[in-house]
Amino acid sequence: MDLHANAALSLNKRRLLSRRVVEENWSLTKAAWAAEVSDRTAAKWAERFRAEGEAGLIDRSSAPRRVHNRTPEDRIEAIAALRRLRMTGAQIAAVLGMADQAVSGILTRIGMGRLGRLGQEEPVRYERARPGELVHVDVKKLGRIENGAGKRFFGRSHHNSRLTAADGIRRG
Repeated sequence: MDLHANAALSLNKRRLLSRRVVEENWSLTKAAWAAEVSDRTAAKWAERFRAEGEAGLIDRSSAPRRVHNRTPEDRIEAIAALRRLRMTGAQIAAVLGMADQAVSGILTRIGMGRLGRLGQEEPVRYERARPGELVHVDVKKLGRIENGAGKRFFGRSHHNSRLTAADGIRRG
């Protein structure tokens, strides 16, 4: 059970509130005041405790149990068939006269959200019998540095030799 930082009732507090109302015959208002919640919240948890016992105190999903305007199955199958023909979501939406977002949500839900290699033949892969059988060599042509090699090549002393005491920098 994931509770946010300001949650008034943990599972133990729900249990205590419900037992006070149901088993110890506290008034609903008094139990709500002790738990620092509204009368309506206290009534909800007490009623769930009466109906379901301890199981009623566990959090429930806030997702709706039924979606009244869900896309029909035949329409979803048509979307999947058009996707297998490598059509984009916007093209499918235009053909079927649906909203882009609805088509996108359906494609994601049925696992066809990314077009990728859908419907194409598998790429040709090769596998060698043992390591080192296939050798790969990178070849890179480097430019030639005539006379500007710098301190990495000549060292720090060569770099400082051009600086003099007149420049205000002490050598050494």
